[in-house]
Amino acid sequence: MATGNNRRRNGNGRNSRNDYDYRPSGYDQQYDDYGYDGYDDGYNDGYGYDGYDDGYYDDGYYDDDYGYDDSYYDDGYYDDGYGYQEQPSMAARASGKQNPELYGYRSSRPRQPAGYGREPAQRPVPQPSRKRRKKRHPFRSFLVFLLILGALGAGAYFLLFQAPEQSEKLFYDRKENFYNILICATDEEEMRTDTIMIATLDRENDTIALTSIPRDTIVDNGQAVPKINGVYGIAGGGASGAEALMDQVEVLLGFRPDGYAVVNYQIFKDLVDAMGGVEFDVPMDMEVDNANDPDDVLYISAGEQVLDGTMALGVCRYRYGYMMADLQRVYVQQSFLKAMVKQAVSPKKLLRFPAMYQAVMDNVLTDLSGGNIRYLALQLLLAGTDDIQQNTLPGEGVDYNGASCYGLYGGSVLDLVNDVLNPFEEDISQDEVHILTVSGGMLVESTQRGTAFDASAYEY
Repeated sequence: MATGNNRRRNGNGRNSRNDYDYRPSGYDQQYDDYGYDGYDDGYNDGYGYDGYDDGYYDDGYYDDDYGYDDSYYDDGYYDDGYGYQEQPSMAARASGKQNPELYGYRSSRPRQPAGYGREPAQRPVPQPSRKRRKKRHPFRSFLVFLLILGALGAGAYFLLFQAPEQSEKLFYDRKENFYNILICATDEEEMRTDTIMIATLDRENDTIALTSIPRDTIVDNGQAVPKINGVYGIAGGGASGAEALMDQVEVLLGFRPDGYAVVNYQIFKDLVDAMGGVEFDVPMDMEVDNANDPDDVLYISAGEQVLDGTMALGVCRYRYGYMMADLQRVYVQQSFLKAMVKQAVSPKKLLRFPAMYQAVMDNVLTDLSGGNIRYLALQLLLAGTDDIQQNTLPGEGVDYNGASCYGLYGGSVLDLVNDVLNPFEEDISQDEVHILTVSGGMLVESTQRGTAFDASAYEY
């Protein structure tokens, strides 16, 4: 054999250069004689293959056209198709080496994977995941709905209904849900308060009371004829007059009301008309001037009837036909207000509430907000209006400086205050009130006791 290429064989009869080089000696020389300079520069160059590296095996049949390197062996049948990785040959395993380089021998017959001839293992077919059906809980959904509805209702309640701010007094604790509101009605000139009442709402005991302060009540206001109905005008009327009257009530009774509402008599007409009339038992036949028409006289018969706004205004202003004049007028006013409140909050008047509310707001001077008024109206409804107490500060008629006045019974007034009007947990003492009467032509502190005039027992 030719040994021109000085190739040595190993003990196994293989070329030492490559374990898989099976070419006989002189193989390269044979091709050199034809001028090809071996596989690299010869025949394969003629066809553009540039030997084993760049030609037939790398870029042609095995690499790109049929994909033996990149597809069939690496990425195809052995790697991806059946999931087998390329395995080392027996010789490589025996020698502890890796598979031969690309230039080495490759059988034209593809290697068979281990376990060839057997049925390939079947991949498990993935089962679609089963979604758990959520259990429905109608009762829980209903509770959530109620909570949401309650939250919305609470928000609407706090926006629409706001409790008035309660007045305070040093060293005294306020009762909860207890309110006193001063209600006054002015005369035609709107400088005197001919009607003065304190509306008391006690939600803890669900009681409502209307307590009248007679317009001629003597107070210490520095005037020659010191009547309480002149305080509003002396202070200039309006908000200043209302605040002055609040101060006077605090000095007189030992507590300050939680708010005030000053109205003119026109509110009776507008409010009653907004309600569609008020059913009322007129105590006696009345002849009274029409406040809306000075040339007109109203004749109102006694008995149960539905009064429109004009008639209601005439009834509330009437007083000269009563034996006890102003005291009996106060009683009739309380009775009419009681009937009006009961009917205003009745279910059949519910649709008229917006018109009634507007009539009040158009004719009232108050330090209460709309939310305060709605709150108090709601509390009146919840407390019930079947039993509204009617009270008048007890006293008697007296003369002072040539004028008819009303002197209070200090001891009896204090009892009424602590029983009905007191907003504090502690009783108000005699030292905390300033109640006057007339004795020997002089104003004196009143501590006497007496029975208040009971207008309900009087025959009209």
